[in-house]
Amino acid sequence: MEQTMTRKPTYEELEQKIRLLEEENLKGQQALLELKEQEKKYQQVAVNAHDAIITVDFEGIITYANPAALELAGGMNLMGISLYHLAPPELLDKQKQMFSMRRQGYAETLSYEWTLQSSHNHSFLFLDVKSSLLLEKSKPAGVLFIARDITQRKLAEEAIRNSQNQLTDIIEFLPDATLVIDKQGNVIAWNRAMEIMTGCPAEEILGKGDYEYALPFYGERRPILIDLALHRRSDMDSKYTKIQEKGDILFGESYTPNLPGGEAYLSATASVLRNSRGEIIAAIECIRDTTDRRALEKEHQHTLERMRKTLGNTVQAIVALVEARDPYTAGHQRHVADIARTIANEMGLSKERIDGLRVASTMHDIGKICVPSEILTMPRKLSSLELNIIRSHALSGYNILKDIDFPWPIARIVLEHHERIGGTGYPNGTSGEDLLLESRILAVADVVEAMATDRPYRPSLGLNAALDEITKNKGTLYDPSVVDACLRIFNEHGYRIKH
Repeated sequence: MEQTMTRKPTYEELEQKIRLLEEENLKGQQALLELKEQEKKYQQVAVNAHDAIITVDFEGIITYANPAALELAGGMNLMGISLYHLAPPELLDKQKQMFSMRRQGYAETLSYEWTLQSSHNHSFLFLDVKSSLLLEKSKPAGVLFIARDITQRKLAEEAIRNSQNQLTDIIEFLPDATLVIDKQGNVIAWNRAMEIMTGCPAEEILGKGDYEYALPFYGERRPILIDLALHRRSDMDSKYTKIQEKGDILFGESYTPNLPGGEAYLSATASVLRNSRGEIIAAIECIRDTTDRRALEKEHQHTLERMRKTLGNTVQAIVALVEARDPYTAGHQRHVADIARTIANEMGLSKERIDGLRVASTMHDIGKICVPSEILTMPRKLSSLELNIIRSHALSGYNILKDIDFPWPIARIVLEHHERIGGTGYPNGTSGEDLLLESRILAVADVVEAMATDRPYRPSLGLNAALDEITKNKGTLYDPSVVDACLRIFNEHGYRIKH
């Protein structure tokens, strides 16, 4: 039988084989070094990670925990401890779910939240957890857990929710009917007072837009004050009987015909709502039924008008009394009142003060009813005694008027109309700013009228003489600002004394 002879490899072949083995060995060593370097990098990442990283075997025993995990555990040594003793009971169910997904061919990573109680201070920790299978040669070898502490975020979210709930409660129980809309015009709040005012339940209006919230008020879809707060439109001003704007806040008043209680007069305040960055996110409007208040205001106005009319009639009765005794004095008072009113208007006094000055001027010489008529009409120069009797009329007028409840200081104006700014007048020698401005105006008007018209004991000295008198004594006898205003009405505006 012929034996098969095995050929021995040549030297060159042996040498080549040796080289190949050496190359393969070198590659293996290089791959091992790269693997170790890669493991070192992964370990460094795990050590420096802010998230807690834990690995466990299939018994739940912790086989690795990075520094962040140890810190999260309060410094406790976690190695060799069962994770099931630290984590919630549902963790085992999560792990079973992971294996089930693995068998079905799904991804092995799960995301969920844990709530843990700290062992050292018993506070609660909120963790965002991701878990996945650890594989070795494509076979499960354990479980990797990565946990992030989201406690602060959770507490902030809870604080926001509490704040939102408080805001919702505040809006809900506000006494004024209140609604809130978002930037798109959809209703996001409609409180109980609004339900009562409109008869529209919140569940029927919340989330609605396209101006549906205007229907209970006006019977049509149209912008209302809350919309003007978001997008100002001047053409809407005519829809309100009154509208004012102050920064982000709008004030409006209007009649509404469609409310369950019938026609009503409403007052509303609307404003935008901004977030912490100052961006507009919504708008709010508070509405109050002011129908009763308006009726009271109207009645009050009617009462006030009746009182003014009664006051006017009283003043006219006093003037008529003076005129019946001394026709000259009554005409003089009317002329002085008109001059004083015109000066006060030129100086920019309020209507209320001008009305008071007019009333005081109309009866500023009422005290002369206490002066004998023969002295008042004396056609000669008065003696010192007679002059003192005449001068008593300012105090007499004050005593007559002081107990009448005028809405202005009438009695004081009458008392001071012969005082002079330098303190040389009568009856008290009051001076400067101690005199009412109305008294200083009346003093100038009184002198100008007296000099420019006929007196019982002499003819008129003329308007020019009267204006020269107040000009010459401006600042000593008469208030400079009053004199300047008086000169303007005569010289620039063409005012003339009405006879």
